[in-house]
Formats: sequence, structure tokens, C-alpha cells
Amino acid sequence: GDAFSALDANHDGVLSREEFYAAMGSMGAPAVTTMRAPTTTYAAPITTMGAPMTYMSEPVATTQQNFTTYAAPVGTLPPTTAAQV
Repeated sequence: GDAFSALDANHDGVLSREEFYAAMGSMGAPAVTTMRAPTTTYAAPITTMGAPMTYMSEPVATTQQNFTTYAAPVGTLPPTTAAQV
């Protein structure tokens, strides 16, 4: 169409970026600014080595045993019969 022919300045059937930007600039569109991505430099993290880590030794098992009695020892209560209950 006529609109495409007006934009295609060199009439090669392809609308290049330059032709597109020229057409947009003539229509009052803001100028297009192409920016490059910032350069990022990556480095290995800084590692400082200190004293080697020490680990606790395995706990020592004790041989002392404390037993807890939860019932009265045998023979301290008088015997009961079914009639007394």
C-alpha cells in the first residue's frame, strides 16, 4: 500500500530500523535512544581461613545408676481383706 511505500525509503520491500526510526521521528514521536547493558564483572567471593574447627568428643557414659521407686516396698502395709475394702 501507499503507507508502506511512504515508509520504505529505498523501495526494497523491507522496512529497516533506520527507515522505521526516520518515519517515527517525522511523526513527532520521541527520539529512540539505544542503550547498551552495563558491564558486570564477577569475582570469586573473598574467603578467609581461620583456625580449624574443633568438635566435641563423645560424652562419657556414667556407671552410676539411680533407681526411683514408685510403689511402697513390700511388707510395709498391713494386709487387707476383701471385707475391709
